[in-house]
Parts: sequence; C-alpha cells; structure tokens
Amino acid sequence: MLYTVDGISILAKPRPGDWLEDDVARLARAGVRVLVSLLTDDEVRETGLAAEPACARDAGLEFPRAPIPDRQAPGADFSASVLPVLVGHHRASRHVAVHCRFGIGRSATVAAGVLVACGGDPADVWARLAVARGVSVPDVDAQRHWVESLIT
Repeated sequence: MLYTVDGISILAKPRPGDWLEDDVARLARAGVRVLVSLLTDDEVRETGLAAEPACARDAGLEFPRAPIPDRQAPGADFSASVLPVLVGHHRASRHVAVHCRFGIGRSATVAAGVLVACGGDPADVWARLAVARGVSVPDVDAQRHWVESLIT
C-alpha cells in the first residue's frame, strides 16, 4: 500500500518470491516512476528481495538503492548524492516511492527530507506523513534532526 503526501510515497517493502513481480508492477500502474529501496544488504538477503532491482527495471521503474541501517538517519553521503536526485525527480513531477522494511522510519524520513528540501515545513510534513501512514513518524530523534538540518 502506498501512503502519499504531495506526490511522494512511502511503503513497506514489497513481498518476495512469487509476489514480487506483481507488487512492483502494481506500483508502476499506480504511477510510480522511481522506486527507492533503503534496505541494507543484510535486509535484502533476510527478506528475499535480491530480485527487486530486476523486477523494477522490467516494470519500467528507476531503482536507486540507498541503504540506511534500521532506526538511523541518512548520512552525509546520502544528503550530498541521493537526496538531490530524489528532489530533482520530485520537482519534475516523477512519482517517487520510498521503502524500507516496514515503511515507517527510514522511508518517512527520506520522504520528509525531499519535501523539506523542496520548501516544506518540517512539522507540517511530519504531521501529514503520520496521518497518511496512520502511525507516528519518524522512529528516532536522529531522523527528525536530519530533516530539520535540510531547512534552507
């Protein structure tokens, strides 16, 4: 399920195995053009999602992977290299969907980062993401601080 605020979505990881291709194709039919995975290499192995990049490409999606450990904030490398690319996609009205394992902490943090980098107010963005997701976001204060550091 996609939880969307201002054209950027968060979601839990797709289902592995026989469902993976269907889940990714469903995202493409929903208008997603860029699917971002924040899973670490260990999580990819644990969840059986090694085929996700190929499935995304087969569905016509761009598939950047930007691993962030669970319950952590993005690092400086993410801020310098990945975030500007996602902001560019968002500004070009290309539907970006971001997933981590459960679609709460890391994915909401990255989505909030994109929206704040595009001029959104952090408190408003967090509140709207929490309403869309139906749970409190983010997971940890470090994620909130990272988003606040993006205020221009």
